[in-house]
Amino acid sequence: EAAAAAAEAADESAGPAAEAAGGGGGLAEDALALAAATLAAAAEMRQHVGAVERSAEHLFLPAAKAAVLRQRLLPRARESAEELEQLAAEAALVELALADGLDEEGWAALQAEDDLDGGGGGEAGTAVEAPSFDFDEAELSWGRKEAKAKLGPEEFRAWRKAAKAAAKRGD
Repeated sequence: EAAAAAAEAADESAGPAAEAAGGGGGLAEDALALAAATLAAAAEMRQHVGAVERSAEHLFLPAAKAAVLRQRLLPRARESAEELEQLAAEAALVELALADGLDEEGWAALQAEDDLDGGGGGEAGTAVEAPSFDFDEAELSWGRKEAKAKLGPEEFRAWRKAAKAAAKRGD
């Protein structure tokens, strides 16, 4: 759906000049530029994820604040990186379709093939996943009351499961 919307928006923004100049060459270049830009943004977001994961190593940030920072920012950063990677893949798919001059049936077949390959250009890629939380040893050693006071409801449920799993590994 998002790829089709991007292609439609690109059609509207190209105007009659692109059609007169050869029909879609400019759109393919725009789709390629969009794919490159979103891939670069996804790479930057992955670097951000790494920086947040290493926040405990920063001397200026107390350990408790680093833990809170990781708990709040990591799920958002990972989700954003995945969304940007998905958008880059969809833009590359649109560019491929435009470069090959695919008609509506060809476009549908290309989307179906991408869905089967795990791409996600269609509804198969829109499933919502539960956020994942990473807990360090200090957080896993918290008591139940402390964890409940410091974490949100979803984070607390994830913490309970992680603490239980850590306890089993420790036994």
